[in-house]
Amino acid sequence: MEFESEAKVRVSVPEIMFGVIADDAEFFATNKNRMCNQIFAYYSNLTEIHPQEINLKASRTLQFSLNQENLDRFAAVCDSLQVANKAEYFRQVLYLYCNQPRYLRERILFHDNVLLIEESIKARRKLRIRYKDSYRIIEPYLLVKSDGETRNYLFCYCEKRQEYCNYRLMNFHAVATMRNRMVEHYDSEYINQIRQNFDSFLSYGKVVKVRLSADGSQILKRNITHRPKLLEQSGDVYTFECSILKAQLYFSQFMKDAEILEPLELRAWFKNSFAKVIELYQDTTN
Repeated sequence: MEFESEAKVRVSVPEIMFGVIADDAEFFATNKNRMCNQIFAYYSNLTEIHPQEINLKASRTLQFSLNQENLDRFAAVCDSLQVANKAEYFRQVLYLYCNQPRYLRERILFHDNVLLIEESIKARRKLRIRYKDSYRIIEPYLLVKSDGETRNYLFCYCEKRQEYCNYRLMNFHAVATMRNRMVEHYDSEYINQIRQNFDSFLSYGKVVKVRLSADGSQILKRNITHRPKLLEQSGDVYTFECSILKAQLYFSQFMKDAEILEPLELRAWFKNSFAKVIELYQDTTN
């Protein structure tokens, strides 16, 4: 079939697949057209596709246009796979994508960056990246998914921050391998500990002590998002494996039902933060 001259793709997909693509476009701060091109580029090298039965009783129409590079790829795909139905081919490709957990879908959308990152990890070379809005030089060590299987993090050493940190894969806007710059802060023991005890907030080896009220202990049971690992409990005092950043995020929702005991810098942060809240509510000008 001759599809080379037609860049537009119009395909019916189940409502649930349409929803996954729409949600991912919002989550990864992109648009459907770019996303569908990235998905096709990733799967275009498949030597065969095993067709799946896809129920179209509740369906939506998805439209996008192939960029020139993908238009060339599709011409090659038509020759190698003998594509007989353009819409059915793209329906099957999108099905493959939507059937993956979100962390794998993220790796598909940012596949080019993943390849460069993994290559540099293996060769122990530094990377120059544009992360959010600034350029940084980092030493990449681990590309790891979060426990919830929704996000990918690169554990690395950042020269700008001069510390080990985790960076979100989706926030990498440019990646380049520095062929002549080898890593300098590689610590195999620490890296293995991070791998075995991965936490996006780098809580391993950090301790926070908190006194919880009876209501606070119930909040702890209910609120599982970002809940730190409990190491020990003695009466109403709980000891967690928890970084300061994670504690600030998690225990702020406890209000009066959690008292930070240690570390003292974290206790001071909560004290100052709640003092500002009191000032806000004492202001009667509004």
